[in-house]
Amino acid sequence: MPELHQGQYRSNVSAIIFDENKRFLMVNKVDAPKGQLDFVKGGMRFGESETQALNREITEEIGKNIEYEIIKKSAIRLIYDWPEELVNKYGYRGQDRKNYWVSYKSGEIILDYKELKDYVWLDEQKMIENLRKDRFSEVDVKNLLNEWELIKNNNNNN
Repeated sequence: MPELHQGQYRSNVSAIIFDENKRFLMVNKVDAPKGQLDFVKGGMRFGESETQALNREITEEIGKNIEYEIIKKSAIRLIYDWPEELVNKYGYRGQDRKNYWVSYKSGEIILDYKELKDYVWLDEQKMIENLRKDRFSEVDVKNLLNEWELIKNNNNNN
């Protein structure tokens, strides 16, 4: 039985990874329904900073030969409850997810098949469609698109 954290939310980080073609990397977790896509993400370990956890999750889930740059932390923070089976499995009420914008530079993506089934690069519209099916509210989607416009414009100027 996992340690129970008395209604606490597990700290989690997520990488909103995009490439030079303005596509977004989305993954299908092993324990997620087929076709349910999300960003590379995972729980923080005790004593880790958010960026240490983010770097570890990227390396663990998509490989250590990836070159990328963490652009900035997103203002979007998702706090959500888990279904009972995950509460029982992990001992937390749900997750408190911080998101980071990450620019993919190069390297071969090598999935950790213990955690991920598959990955896909999606254009902006398809990525947004997937977020709307998941935990992102319309306000979060709007805020994400506003942040993306600023990041996209800054990257075009470089």
